[in-house]
Amino acid sequence: MITKLIGEKHERWPDLLGTIALAYSCTVHSTTGYSPHELFYSFRPTCPLDAMVDVPSEEPVDKADT
Repeated sequence: MITKLIGEKHERWPDLLGTIALAYSCTVHSTTGYSPHELFYSFRPTCPLDAMVDVPSEEPVDKADT
C-alpha cells in the first residue's frame, strides 16, 4: 500500500502510515470474515464518512467467533 500511495515522492511515507494502518485495520479479511479492529475491540470501526453517508449501524458482536 505504501508503494502505491507514495509514487515518486519517497519522503512522504511517514505521513501515510496512519492512513494505511487504518485502512488495513478496517478491512475485512477473507480468512476470519472480520476486520482486525472488529476482532480486537468487538465492534465494527467507524469513520467520519460513515456519519456523512448515514451508514446503518449493526449490532455489536458479543465475541469474535460468532
